[in-house]
Amino acid sequence: MNPHPPVSTHELHDTPGFHRQGYRSNIFLSTFRRGNVDMLVIIKRLRITPTAIVKRVGNTQYNSCYAKWKELDHPNLTKYLDFFDDAAHLPGLLRPYYVNGNIVEYYAKNPESRITQLQLSDTVAGLDYLHSRSIIHGSVQGSKIQIDPAGHALLVDFDLHQIMGHGLDYGEWNDPFCFWNAPELVVSMNEDGALRTKEGDVYSFGMTIIEIFTQERPFHRLRNTRMFHMAMREDLELAKTILRPQFIPEVLWMVFKRCCYAVREERPTSRVVHSLL
Repeated sequence: MNPHPPVSTHELHDTPGFHRQGYRSNIFLSTFRRGNVDMLVIIKRLRITPTAIVKRVGNTQYNSCYAKWKELDHPNLTKYLDFFDDAAHLPGLLRPYYVNGNIVEYYAKNPESRITQLQLSDTVAGLDYLHSRSIIHGSVQGSKIQIDPAGHALLVDFDLHQIMGHGLDYGEWNDPFCFWNAPELVVSMNEDGALRTKEGDVYSFGMTIIEIFTQERPFHRLRNTRMFHMAMREDLELAKTILRPQFIPEVLWMVFKRCCYAVREERPTSRVVHSLL
C-alpha cells in the first residue's frame, strides 16, 4: 500500500502521487501551480514524527533551517518551494522535478566524459557556495545531483542532516549512504552529525566521481554496510583499493584521488577542486 500522500495546498494542482520510497522519506510527484505556470514537482515527506524533530533540534532551529535554505541563491542549487503538510504539521520539502534524472542516470544515457566533467564542475561550484556560507551538504552522492533541461547540474537535499540527524530511525550500520562517507565519519559512529564537515563533503564528491563512471555505488564488492564498516576500520585508506574505471578521464581520476585522502586535512577545499575541473 502506498504511503498516505501529503495534504494538498492551494498551489498543488493535483493530488500528489506516490513516486518512490527514500531512506527516511516518501517521495511524491505532483503539479505545482504558481500564477499561470504549472511545474512538475517532487515532494519529499520525512518519515520522522514532528515530535522527534522538535525533540532533536528544536522548533526554532527547524524554522531557522528553512529560512536559511530560502535565502540561498546559486545556479547549481535547486530552489526549495514552501510547502506544509497540514495533516502531520510537518513541513515537507518541495522542489522541481527534473526529467533528466540524476548525474549517474544521465551519464548512462549520455556517456560523454567532457559533459560529465562540466556537470561535476557545476556540482562543486554549488558545493563551494554552500561551504562559503558554512553550510555542510552532508550527503553528496549521485542521487543528490540532478540534471536540469539545459544539462546543468544542481545539488539537492543539502543540509538535511541538521534536522534528520542520525539514530532516529536506523543505526549507522544500516545507513545505505555510508559508502560515500569519509573515514572519520565511518569510524566515529557519531550520532549527532557533528563530524559532518566540508572535508567530508569533498570526500563524498570524490566517491561520486567513481559512482558515475562505474555505474555502481562505491565499494560495491563489499556486499553490505557491516562489511564496509569493518573494512574501513581496518584500513582508513580503503579508497586506494578502488581500481581506475575504464573510461574516466585523467583529470577526474586525479581529482578523485585527491578528494579521498584518508586524512581530512590533506583534502583540497571545494574551491580548489572547482579550479581543478
